[in-house]
Amino acid sequence: MNQSQDTNPDQEEGEIWAGFKGIGCLMAFALLVYVAIHVGTALIGNWFRADSDKIIETAEARLSLQSALINAFDNSGMSELRFDLRYDYSIRAYIPRDSYMRVPFPDREAVIASVGEKYCHKIGDYKYYMPRVVLCDLYTGEELCSYSCLLQSVSNK
Repeated sequence: MNQSQDTNPDQEEGEIWAGFKGIGCLMAFALLVYVAIHVGTALIGNWFRADSDKIIETAEARLSLQSALINAFDNSGMSELRFDLRYDYSIRAYIPRDSYMRVPFPDREAVIASVGEKYCHKIGDYKYYMPRVVLCDLYTGEELCSYSCLLQSVSNK
């Protein structure tokens, strides 16, 4: 009997799929690592300062935030404005507390939301890292309020 007739077509097909299963497992593992890195960045990225690439990527967003802060709060003292960009694209803006307190409380939430939206709109898809715009007192570092880009919500202290 001829050996070519002895081969089972189902067996050959199984061998082909065995190769694909190995590749599929490898791709599933790579996808899992990719997702884990992004989730990790979203969860603990706020603890670390951004690298120079992120600083360059967000230059336009920081300028937009600076302009919004100057327009929203009293212009005096805004020359001392400072930014601290974090690895998850969150940004801490240090402003004088007096400028922050000059905005009446009932209006403050709307002002913070408009300022935060200016930054969040410019960072685009990075909002899935769950960044926040945090306004802090320039002299004490105390957090005054924050705006969540993903949830589009304001948190007052």
